[in-house]
Order: sequence, then C-alpha cells, then structure tokens
Amino acid sequence: MWLAKRRRLAYREGVDTLPFALLALDLDGTLLNEAGEAPPGLLAELRAWEAAGAHLAILTARAWVPTLLSDWPVNTVSRCYGAQLRQGGQVIRERALAPQTVAAALGLLDARDLAAGGKTVVVTRDPAHAVRPTNMAALRRGAAAPGVLKVVQGGDPKRLDDLQVAWAALPGAAVIRERPGRVVLVAPGADKGRALAGLRRRLGVPRRRVLAAGDGPADATMLGHAGLFVRVGACAALAHAGQTVAGPAELCRLLEARRLNPGSPRPPAAPAQMR
Repeated sequence: MWLAKRRRLAYREGVDTLPFALLALDLDGTLLNEAGEAPPGLLAELRAWEAAGAHLAILTARAWVPTLLSDWPVNTVSRCYGAQLRQGGQVIRERALAPQTVAAALGLLDARDLAAGGKTVVVTRDPAHAVRPTNMAALRRGAAAPGVLKVVQGGDPKRLDDLQVAWAALPGAAVIRERPGRVVLVAPGADKGRALAGLRRRLGVPRRRVLAAGDGPADATMLGHAGLFVRVGACAALAHAGQTVAGPAELCRLLEARRLNPGSPRPPAAPAQMR
C-alpha cells in the first residue's frame, strides 16, 4: 500500500463522520519511540483512519523514508522536513537549495568540521545519493551536487553556534537547530508547516479538519496549520499545542478516541496492563 496511487481526497462538508480528514504526523519520537519502534496497535489504528477516508501524511526530518513504512497506509510523505513532498510516487512539492547557497555554506566549513566528531552530510533529491565528505576535496564535490535538499553539520555545539549564525546570514538559506550537536541548512519554505499548508490546499481540507502531531522544535511550524496540534512529550517550543500526550503509545490511544468519539477531549486512560 506504500504511497499507492489514490484518487485525490476532496473534502465535502458533512459527508464523513471522522473528526479530521487529514492526519499530519511526525515520525521519530511521535509515532516511533527511542528504539525506532511503533507502539502496539498503531498500525491498526492508522489503517482504521485510512479505511474511513482520512488522508495520512508523514512529515519527517529524515533524508530517507524508512522501510518500516512499507506496510503503513501512507498517502503522502514529506522528507527533509518539508523540502520534498511525495504523493502517489510523484513529487508534488520541492524546495531545493540554490547551488550558490550550498557552495557558500560548505565554503564556511574547514578541516576541523570534517575531523573526528564532526559529521557533514549533503542530501539531494535522489534518496539513493548523498555526499558525506571527509576531506576538502570531497567537500567541493558536495558543493557541486545537484538538487540539494538539506545540508547537515554535526560536531561541537560551540562551533555550531557560530556556524548557525553564518549560515543563517546566507541568501536563500534557512537554518534548523533541533539539538545542540547538529545544525541543518534548508531552503526557505522547506519547513514542515509550509509543506502541510501546501498539502492541505491541494487536498481541499480546511484547517479545522487537520490533526497534526510532533515532538520537536521543527514541528512547531505546523501549529498554525492544524485544527488540533498534539504535542508528544514536553518540548517547550510546542507549549501552545492544543493537547499533550506522554509518548507514541498515548498518541495512538488519542487517535482511537478521536476516531470513535469525535467529541472526546482526551484519550482514554491506559489499561492497567499497559501502564
């Protein structure tokens, strides 16, 4: 069922009984736990939403879509945050970095950024092609890579503080910093919020019929594009979420509660054996 070609979901007021027509969900930390595992019952719950007519979109920071999604009823996937949106096997939205921006960003790196402890990855629109430079010659090849969706630099947080400021000052650049030891360069408009807004318009789903969920700072851009945003965990950047759950298992129960009882304000308590 992986990204199978589907008839475009056209929203019509009052036709279906689901409280939300579009589920826009982050992956790691939201649907998957720290071990990369989905909670029991999640796949069945997502299939129930899909069978009832909902459109399921996964919006992930990952450069590659994990194989575990091959059995999931996923209609749309956004990778590299919101840099590339794919639906039915086709790219429907893409925000790639300009070649001159990539060259300028990589030009700000030096040998210390490629040394032990550092990590540079240049991710392109081709999921099978990424440049991981370990020396200056390879870094120059990365600068010439076509269709770059994001550049990731890991390393010492203090060094990355300076790099973040320098990258943010580049024309045609946007910076995402979700953790101290990693900074990410993307094109303007390549955030999850813009991707969700574009998908919602494409499907004809009003904002109030969108349920979004996430667990990290990069998910905050979706807050203004969903009728209900569910914070998974305790990320301060998501403090204005409409609802908060502790983890993926609790999100699964919330989805079930909302599907079965659209007016339910909170998910049911976990059974004693699951606590």
